[in-house]
Amino acid sequence: MNSHDGYDTFFEIAMGGNAHPYPYQRRLACELTFPEVLTVPTGLGKTAAVILAWLWRRRFHDSPSVRADTPRRLVYCLPMRVLVEQTLACAGRWLTALDLSGEVRVHALMGGDADLDFDLHPERDAVLAGTQDMLLSRALNRGYAMSRHRWPQHFALLNNDALWVLDEVQLMGSGLATSAQLAAFREAFGTCGPCRSLWMSATLAPDWLATVDLAPRAAGFRPWGLEDDDRATESARIRLEAQKRLARLEVELSRETVKAYGKRVAAEILALHRPTTLSLAIVNTVERAVAVYDALRRDAPRGPDLLLLHSRFRPVERQQQREQLESPIPPEGRVIVSTQVVEAGADLDAALLVTELAPIASLVQRFGRCNRGGRQEGAQVRWIEVDPAFAAPYSELELEAARVYLRQHEDVGPARLAPADLAPGYRTVLRRRDLVDLFDTAPDLGGADLDVSPFIREEKERDAHVFWRADLGGEPNRELARDQRSELCPVSISELRKWLQVGKDAWRFDFLEGGWEKLTAKAPLFPGMTVLLRAEQGGYDERCGFLRTSTAAVSVVAPEDDRRREGLMQEADSEQPSFQTLDEHTTAVLSVLAELLSALPAGARFAADLETAARWHDLGKAHEEFQFFLLGDPPAEDRSRLWAKTARVAPRHRRRRFRHELASGLAMLQNGCSDLAAYLAAAHHGRVRLSIRSVPDEPLPRSSGGEPESGRRFALGVWEGDLLPAVALSGGHVMPPTCLDLSPMELGDGPLGPSWTARMIALRDSPAIGPFCLAFLETVLRAADRRASERKP
Repeated sequence: MNSHDGYDTFFEIAMGGNAHPYPYQRRLACELTFPEVLTVPTGLGKTAAVILAWLWRRRFHDSPSVRADTPRRLVYCLPMRVLVEQTLACAGRWLTALDLSGEVRVHALMGGDADLDFDLHPERDAVLAGTQDMLLSRALNRGYAMSRHRWPQHFALLNNDALWVLDEVQLMGSGLATSAQLAAFREAFGTCGPCRSLWMSATLAPDWLATVDLAPRAAGFRPWGLEDDDRATESARIRLEAQKRLARLEVELSRETVKAYGKRVAAEILALHRPTTLSLAIVNTVERAVAVYDALRRDAPRGPDLLLLHSRFRPVERQQQREQLESPIPPEGRVIVSTQVVEAGADLDAALLVTELAPIASLVQRFGRCNRGGRQEGAQVRWIEVDPAFAAPYSELELEAARVYLRQHEDVGPARLAPADLAPGYRTVLRRRDLVDLFDTAPDLGGADLDVSPFIREEKERDAHVFWRADLGGEPNRELARDQRSELCPVSISELRKWLQVGKDAWRFDFLEGGWEKLTAKAPLFPGMTVLLRAEQGGYDERCGFLRTSTAAVSVVAPEDDRRREGLMQEADSEQPSFQTLDEHTTAVLSVLAELLSALPAGARFAADLETAARWHDLGKAHEEFQFFLLGDPPAEDRSRLWAKTARVAPRHRRRRFRHELASGLAMLQNGCSDLAAYLAAAHHGRVRLSIRSVPDEPLPRSSGGEPESGRRFALGVWEGDLLPAVALSGGHVMPPTCLDLSPMELGDGPLGPSWTARMIALRDSPAIGPFCLAFLETVLRAADRRASERKP
């Protein structure tokens, strides 16, 4: 396949029939250049255009330079999870049709649903689809719903060798500005492998991307979109000329009508609904959506098929909703009541659309769900007036502009919509110093982290996740199975706060302490956190989703075998494989590293430092404390060799918080290894990175007689003067006996020269490395270590 004709055949196979690409889809795949901005009306195949173009350019394009310049990871970022689920399903179907599903993996990154394989295999081609919350938080090194010790790996793989596709950007708010700033910073700091961004919307203008650091480049962006040959195709012409008659509904939302609002809207929908067709009602809050749905259920028990859609459902119920959506419309027709979750990208083709007044950008997207295919006879759109008192989550100014805009129209088909200024507003802009500071994943001295949520979504939109368990007794047991992705339900921070304020129980897992912490009414709540609720106290209805006022016991989702989710939330070193000696494990890590470097040319210039780090990374396991941790008090012959891994279920370290990788990094500095190699070895579990410091509950060192020694330096279970024995390293290298010196944990120069922090900040800020490349090298070594740990010696 090496021509436009080849791409046409490729496209037809992927789509599973006689489908032909639009000319713009062919240009996107086959031209030598690739755009930064794509503007195509809804319903004309943007998702297929981008995913298949990336796949073609990465694997089949005529030009070797195009193939080499196409990033190995496609990061598809969407504002809402319903769009992610749809994108994942399409990508999986196309790869299967092309017989590429074994070579190109598809991974989900959205609330309660996150795959891990992609960070174990940085060399693989992959499609990563996720919500802006999950993807941008990871790109900022503060990944929601995952252990902090894994943050750098996702930060690395999303900022190196990645093509970011940001779809429906008019809905992204501050996330749009963040995506633009990140693109500018990747170019400024440098990356390991090509990194690009493509912003998409039906109405996107390049000046939306003119943030403080991207503005010089954004000025040169030239949008790609439909050309005359696209508009001449029959399918495009029918969609663009689709009729959608507009009128105001004889209902409005105000203080006088709010109590009967759900019932009145339901009555209007039933009066306008036609059998065999789809009717869609979109309202601006979950509470009103539930009210309209409940009224429809009461007033038309034998009427059309009913479905409620919003963001506050668990995955198990969302799957049932998807199956209902994909089923044939019954003779009575179907009515869907939804919030904003369907206003972009959802493949719905309604004959009737009823929508509350909303910002112009949202209305344009909602109109795209009505007569989407252009073949619905008598398609109509009805809008509902909204009193300023009920404007939230929007502003009065946004609704007034939309009101004026609607009064200009009698039809809202694509060809008849008047131009409008749809530029999204944002109040918070990520700056260079913000990103540099976020490279450090250690909490501050008070245990707090930098809050990235203002860079991701507007405050009114931020969510946590909850799950329910029954029979918890007084408090959940430390050994209670962790949350499963199939049981997590998104909930707004404000709703979770109200839950706590009425005295209902909630807990979060404290990774540092390894147990459950009960939340009080004044407990800090933050986006992306995961909270355990008591099933007997209610809070969920399988038809209506999260319902704070519901007191009926919640049906608990049966636990599933979900090692990927468990791995996401735990440390990478929390499971011990079969026995491996230190030499066996090091040899295995070097072998996997060689495989990775052969597949990742961007890391080749750092190969020597990576190999040194791999050879030394576990030398700290020669420490007597670690060997006792692995083996306890074994027979003498078990101590004849140094062990790296055992199948034995180990107790806690005698020295609380002991970290062998800190001992490795210190020994490397003392034995003349480079700062980069020492950093990579110390960071290979994500706990020792830019700084060395003890933790608040860490006990003081003790003398050989057991007396506390307050003047002796210590951090993470490593004490000043600890002795590492001589160790034979792989490849004939030997580390001599080393008495560990913790002076680098102090500020300023010491006996070993600059402090640890000064050395590592210099690496981060070096023009030759920078934060993105440094995290990438860290991730390559961590992948080699984890994969080697799974191999049999």
